[in-house]
Parts: sequence; C-alpha cells; structure tokens
Amino acid sequence: MGMKEGRIDVLSRQILLDVGNQIQNYRKTELRLDGGCHLTDQVDLLRDPAKTDPQLRKRLRQNKKAAESKIHQIEKTFEQKQFELELRDDDIFDNGVDESQAEVTSDKNESDSNTDEKRTKGDKQT
Repeated sequence: MGMKEGRIDVLSRQILLDVGNQIQNYRKTELRLDGGCHLTDQVDLLRDPAKTDPQLRKRLRQNKKAAESKIHQIEKTFEQKQFELELRDDDIFDNGVDESQAEVTSDKNESDSNTDEKRTKGDKQT
C-alpha cells in the first residue's frame, strides 16, 4: 500500500470505530422507531438500568474493554497477514530478473557467443 505500519494501524482502528459507531446509531434509531410495537410498548427508554446498578455498569465497561482488545487483536492479525503477503509478492518480483529481462539477457548472451565463434573462425582462417 505504500503506507507505514503505524499509519495503517491508526487508520484501521479509526475505520473500525467509525463503523461500530454507525451500527450503534442505527440500532438506537431502530429501537426508537420500534417503540410502537406491542413487544416494546412496556420498555421504558428513559430508564437505563446501568445508571442505577453499579455492578451492571462495571460489567458493561469490562465488556467494552474486552471488545476493544479483541478488535485490536484482529487488526494486528490481519495487518501481519497483509504484511506477509506483501513480502511474498515482493520476493516473487525481486528474486533475480523478471522473465522479459531474462529473455533479453539470454538473447544477448547468444549473440555474444555467436560473435565470439565468428571471431574464432576468422582468426583460424588468417
């Protein structure tokens, strides 16, 4: 990609957080719109149980940290895989010369050897 690993890490984390926030906003909007459903009529949207229950609040914070940690682990795994793939691609093209250059080199070597043979034959004739 031509970007430094640190920049890739920052961008991937930012993208994942943006997507997560968009999904969360979508779900909140969906919840608000479903307020007229008989299944959600009994739900009090203004009363958040985490505001009154410290254990629940603590558990939710722990889950959030665990999720962020897992996201970071997944990012690192895929960054490493991408880095390894890029290295393999570079190795394929960097090992020796590519085919078109190899053909030119072999053609040149053949013409050089033909020229040497003609010189040798010419030297023998004189």
